[in-house]
Amino acid sequence: MVAIIVKLSEHQSSITPFSLNCRTTLAVLYDSAAMPPYCYSPLSSEVSSIRLLRVMPHHDETADVQCELFEYPLQSSQSTHLYEALSYVWGDPDETLPIEVDGTCFNVTTNLYAALLQFRNHSMQRILWVDAICIDQGNQAEKERQIQFMANIYGQATRVLVWLGEAANDSDRVFKEICRVKGREDMTTLEMQRLELAVLALLQRPWFQRIWILQEVAAARNILITCGHRKMEGYVFCSGIESLNISYRTRQDLQRLIRSVTYLIREAPYRPDYSMDNPGGSNLDICPLGGLLDMYQAQKATKRHDKVYALLSMSSDDLRNAGLSPNYTISWEELFQRLLRHLVPNIISIQTCTNREVAIIKSKGRILGKVVSVQMDPARGDRLRMEVALQETLTPTRATGDWSKYWNIQRSAKTIRNGDYVCIFEGSSKPAIIRLHNDYFTIVVMVAVFSDETLRTRESFDHKISLLSKTHSSKEFLLIWDWEDSL
Repeated sequence: MVAIIVKLSEHQSSITPFSLNCRTTLAVLYDSAAMPPYCYSPLSSEVSSIRLLRVMPHHDETADVQCELFEYPLQSSQSTHLYEALSYVWGDPDETLPIEVDGTCFNVTTNLYAALLQFRNHSMQRILWVDAICIDQGNQAEKERQIQFMANIYGQATRVLVWLGEAANDSDRVFKEICRVKGREDMTTLEMQRLELAVLALLQRPWFQRIWILQEVAAARNILITCGHRKMEGYVFCSGIESLNISYRTRQDLQRLIRSVTYLIREAPYRPDYSMDNPGGSNLDICPLGGLLDMYQAQKATKRHDKVYALLSMSSDDLRNAGLSPNYTISWEELFQRLLRHLVPNIISIQTCTNREVAIIKSKGRILGKVVSVQMDPARGDRLRMEVALQETLTPTRATGDWSKYWNIQRSAKTIRNGDYVCIFEGSSKPAIIRLHNDYFTIVVMVAVFSDETLRTRESFDHKISLLSKTHSSKEFLLIWDWEDSL
């Protein structure tokens, strides 16, 4: 093996994928020309076959990364398997470093390289599932098949390893403060301000904004959060962040994003053993697809298609005939229109744009009432308590009246305001929330997802909604559903 010794100056050290001494440092890199590039062998015809990565141990944390890839049948009677699944952000695809896989050269992004260095054991092999390596990214058909098993892969791993990236911007201090139960009250105002800035910097890292991490942590039952050399159990991390009482005065969007992600992480210890009952994929049955899109439409994705595909396994909908299975050969406009036809079955017309996450819709529906007040649930930051004045006209001989109803619903990416309307679209069984703008409406919430407190009386609640939808006159709405506008 040929190695190149690269001398990095103090100012150049920040570009390396692993922590470097702030003084002059030596990094040992492969001469990739000395090894042939890695060539994938096709996976077997077994529906549940995946590849796993065996990371070879080394006592020197900066030594070359050496690995082996092997095929593994995931489907079995076991609820968990002896591998760990990595949850991370790829990073810049043009900034890569080579690792050795089965004696050949395999280029990975610098962020993944840093993660492999961090998780490599000094004396024992470590078995990982890493999407960029374990899926043949050049094989579109394989990618589409494997995407349908992502929830299975993360759900059946012994642990999900979250890699936030290298230590930076006082991130070590944030982990230290989370572990400190006492003494925080003695901090000066300046120290608290520095801590708040460090926490906000950590929470603004790309990992929290990535759409695919949602199902990765939603499927997991054991989560380890890692940043640089600092490690912390997922539930402890989320509880600790909340206990710091950070102010989000100028970043309400960040607060909504973080709470929706930390909610999924905190639920991990309470999830039952995962079994792979569905050979065609998986379903975490979290909530309707429309509700997931309401909550997570602000998350980021490299491809727009992924803003839909990444949520499918979390959906409680029956999607067998929706035409939404991962397929990157169809256009974004076609996928968006298929999605809307699934969410609003009796839709009249749809207009979408090539490079926009915006749709103009015509649909019939009924106004059921108006939002009177909205408050955040003090016990659950991911929920809202909403008072709705519903118009009630049950029979022609009965006088029209108003009755108020408190709904506990999941918080959405868009802000619900007093005066917004509750409606139900023809062909849909769940209420939506819309906002009037002169001669059109914007969709604030496509599918209102009710929390457990509301659903305890679901039979009477659904009956009431059903009566209201039948007795109110149908109207034609011109609607805009815009994922790019936080409203």
